[in-house]
This record gives sequence, structure tokens and C-alpha cells, in this order.
Amino acid sequence: MQYIEIEYNQRLKPLETVLSGVRQPGDFFVCGAMELPMPRVEIEGAGTLSFPVPDPQIAAIVKRAERAPYGKGESTIVDASVRKVWQISAGHVRIGGKSWNVNFENILSKVKTGLGCNDAIVTAELYKLLVYDRGGFFLAHRDTEKAAGMFATLVLTLPSRYRGGALRIRHAGREVTLDTKATDPSELSYAAFYADCEHEVLPVRQGNRVCLIYNLIHKRSKGRRGILKAPEYEHPITEAAAILDRFLKAPDAPPKIAWLLDHQYSPAGLSFSALKGSDAAKARVLVQAAVRAQCTAYLGIVHIGESGAAEPDDDYFYSSRRNRYGYDEDGDDEEADEDASFGAVTVDDAWQYVDEWRDTED
Repeated sequence: MQYIEIEYNQRLKPLETVLSGVRQPGDFFVCGAMELPMPRVEIEGAGTLSFPVPDPQIAAIVKRAERAPYGKGESTIVDASVRKVWQISAGHVRIGGKSWNVNFENILSKVKTGLGCNDAIVTAELYKLLVYDRGGFFLAHRDTEKAAGMFATLVLTLPSRYRGGALRIRHAGREVTLDTKATDPSELSYAAFYADCEHEVLPVRQGNRVCLIYNLIHKRSKGRRGILKAPEYEHPITEAAAILDRFLKAPDAPPKIAWLLDHQYSPAGLSFSALKGSDAAKARVLVQAAVRAQCTAYLGIVHIGESGAAEPDDDYFYSSRRNRYGYDEDGDDEEADEDASFGAVTVDDAWQYVDEWRDTED
């Protein structure tokens, strides 16, 4: 077996300093899909929706809807060249179902984790039901605060047949494009993003996109001020990339750098998407920094082994009830050995290696 020797390199101390300041997990957006019993969605005058939402129900919704406006300064304007979408206000929509409350809380929990605000008290307030029919879109904009304490927007996309209509989000020089379409009628797609993010809905090319819009409200406790904001990674990413670039250009640079995470992960649970707490935040910085430094980032499990002579600890030796022949008085010597505690006397051999490699796509 060939071993990869992993040593602490003092020249990478600046990288440790940068990463030590990265603690908040989460990002400016989160998205996903959950397979669950569909909620009962009733629209006044259009009845209870079926899934995927059929065209006759879409027509019934549009018949009772109005064109959605957008805010420009202190004015509210309806302009189909900027925003082309139908809306029904929350007062005309009722959402329920036997397991809906539990399932919605599960979605909200995933959203809080993804946005990095697990410790905050967050509630969701239904704002509108929207229908983007063929050609529907919304140009790039930022959400205004529609309720006290609003810090983010949650979009639940109901199962329907359509093409296009992707959600594009920008923040701090980064951009993501999310396909919010559920792949199965039993799936509910969700996406959330901080209110200060610029975002747009790309044109629907075919069919109808139906979604529920929620305001995410942060209930601040006494003595705490300020609105929740997206985690900011640009500064540590830039610094980390510069450190990696300088380090790897040195004549004696190693082909690989191993950075140990705080948590332990099993092979089955090892993935970038399943990293915990500060590990997730630091990995996000390192992955982006690696790209800029023209490296490739992986996850792996580090194994460190040593072999050599050992002897029982003194406490164990004197506390065992043994007779003069060295056996336990009850004759169960094997069980006592299993409880023995040993300490190393010498280390004759040591090895380190990495396996279970995972790329950023897991």
C-alpha cells in the first residue's frame, strides 16, 4: 500500500487564520424538492387544485386573477414589459391537509438551515399565488420589505407542466440559476433567498408555472437588533484563493493539500451537501478558492494509524480481581480483556492515507 503523508505545514498558517473566521453556515439561497402528500390548495371561485394542475383549472385561476404589479420607488406599477404574471392574493387562497403543517415545518427547517439562520425565530406568511403562463416573466429586481421583520422570500412551486421559468438569483458577485420545476407530481419544489438579492424569473416557454410566495419573517428577541443578512463569503474566498495560489506556485509545493474538518463522517454520509455547521461554511470557501487557484477540491476520509508495543494502564492492572495464576476469579478472563485500557510504549510504524474520494457533485 502506498501512503499519502499528511503533515501540518506552517506556511499555511495564514489559510488557517482566514478559515477560523468562517463560522456561519448557509448561503444567500437554498433550493430543493420534497416528496410528500400534496397540500389541499383551495382558490376562491376556482375550487381545489389537482396535481399536476390541469389547463382548465389554470384558466379558472387566471379568470379570477389580476396582473401582478411591481414597485418602482414609492409607486406600484403594472407593466407587462417588466413583469408579466397573474396573481391571486393570500386572502383568496386556503392551504391545508392532514399532514400539511408538519410537512411545511419540515420545509421551513430545511430553508433555515440552507440560509444559515437555524438559531433565529422564523415564521412564513403566505403572500400570493402566482401563475406564469406562456411568455410570463419578471425582470431583475429586489424584493421590498412587505412586512415588519421580512428578510427573505420563499417560493413553493406546485406540480404543473411547463418549460422555462427558471429563477435566477445574484448576490455579492455570484449568480445561480435554479430550475424550480418538480420532476414528479408527488414532489413539491422550494427555493428561498434573502430579500436583498437581485433576482429574476426567466420566460416560461411552454405551459404554466404555478407557485405560492411566502414572506419569511424574523422575530427579533429583546436586545437584538438588525435584520438577518446572507452569509458573506467573498472576502475569505478571495484571501484563501490568493494564499493557495502563492503556496502552490512555490518550487517545493506538494501536489495535494489536506485540510481536516471538525466533524467526523462515515463513508455513507460523506458528501459536500451533508457537511455540518462550520464545516459546510469552510468547505464552501475552499471550493470557490480552489477554482480561482486552478485546483480541484475533493472530500475524503483521512486514516492515521500507528503500531508498536503497548502495556495495560496501571489503573486497570490493579483494579482487576485476579487470582495468583493470573485469571479472573469468575473464570471469564476474555471479558476482562475486552475492558482493558492500554497505553503505547513505542511506535514502530505509522501511516496515513485518504480514501472515499468525493468531488463537488458528490
